[in-house]
Amino acid sequence: MRIRKSIMIFMSCLLVLSGCSKPVDDMKDEQLEERQNHMENKINIIVGDHILTATLLDNIPAQSLYEILEKSPITIDMSDYGGFEKVGQLPFSLPSQNENIQTEPGDLILYNNNSFVIYYGVN
Repeated sequence: MRIRKSIMIFMSCLLVLSGCSKPVDDMKDEQLEERQNHMENKINIIVGDHILTATLLDNIPAQSLYEILEKSPITIDMSDYGGFEKVGQLPFSLPSQNENIQTEPGDLILYNNNSFVIYYGVN
């Protein structure tokens, strides 16, 4: 069964979900929070009525995505894959920085330059 989730990414993304979440209703001043996240290399991802905070790694794909998302947030329709990850197509391609990594629940990765992946289980 395909489960679709709509995810809005407010700033940028890639890698290492920090595990913090809070209901959207509890948001403070949105501009202040976005400025603070920018200074800490963090992004907000909205899933349903929850905000997830992710920390970015310092790499070219993350920087490129950040530059795009600074202009406007995006929505990604995601589907379940293999019972351990959600995968969705970005509306653009990003430069790659291929390397072998060991994923863990909470990791966000770029796959094939245009797929956004959120791991929630073990591969």
